[in-house]
Amino acid sequence: MNNSTPITKSLAYNYGLYLGLITILTAVLIYAFSIEPENSMISIVTTALTIVVYFLGFSTLKKAQNGLMSLGEAIKLGLAMAAVGGVISAVYNYVHYSFIYPEYIEIIRENAFMKMQASAPEASAAELDQGMKMTEMFTSPLAMSLFSIVGSLIFGLIISLVLGLFMKKSQEQ
Repeated sequence: MNNSTPITKSLAYNYGLYLGLITILTAVLIYAFSIEPENSMISIVTTALTIVVYFLGFSTLKKAQNGLMSLGEAIKLGLAMAAVGGVISAVYNYVHYSFIYPEYIEIIRENAFMKMQASAPEASAAELDQGMKMTEMFTSPLAMSLFSIVGSLIFGLIISLVLGLFMKKSQEQ
C-alpha cells in the first residue's frame, strides 16, 4: 500500500467539489424549472453523475499509485469526497431553503399533513398536531442541511465499497 495521504486529500477536495456542484445544480434545476423533486429522471441522472465522479476520483488515485489501490484507500477517498461534497451541499441547502425557496418547506409540511390524514383518518387533532411538530423539526433548513451531510456520507460509503471492490488492485494481482 502506498502512502496516499497528500494525493487523497487533493482528490477529496477536487472531486468533493464536483459532488457538491452536482447537488447544487440539481437543486437549481428543480427550482428553476419547477420539477418535482421526486422525479425519477432527475434522481437517475444525479445518481449516475455521482457514480461517475467517484469512478473518476478512484481512477485518478489508481493512476497516481501506478495502478494500485486497496479497498481501504477507496473507502478513505470516497468518504473524504462525500464529506467535502456533503458540506458544500449542506451550506447551499441551508441558503436555498432559508432564503431562495423557503416555501418548499411549507409544501413538504402540507404534503406530510395530507399523508398523515389519509393514512390515519381516525387520528385526533392532538395526534396530528404532534405528528406535525415532528415533521417541522425534521424539515427546518438546518435539519435538512444536516441530513444532506449524513446522506452524502452513507451514499458515499456504499458507492466506495462497491466501486472499491471492483477497482481495487494490489501488487499481488
